[in-house]
Amino acid sequence: MTTWTATTTVRGELVTQASHPGKPDRNDDVIPAGKHTYIAWAALAKVTALSGVLHVDGAQYPCSVAPAP
Repeated sequence: MTTWTATTTVRGELVTQASHPGKPDRNDDVIPAGKHTYIAWAALAKVTALSGVLHVDGAQYPCSVAPAP
């Protein structure tokens, strides 16, 4: 396990995908709004895709995740 920090403006889901020899791994975690330490199953350098689903007023919106500037 490893940790990194994620900052979100609304609650939702953080979806991470990493490739390991022989199989891809996908993890989907519900996260609150704000800055928090994310306990990840793969090092950030191994993550091949990050995406999210925002939950706002009962609706869900898929989104992409950009690295911090």
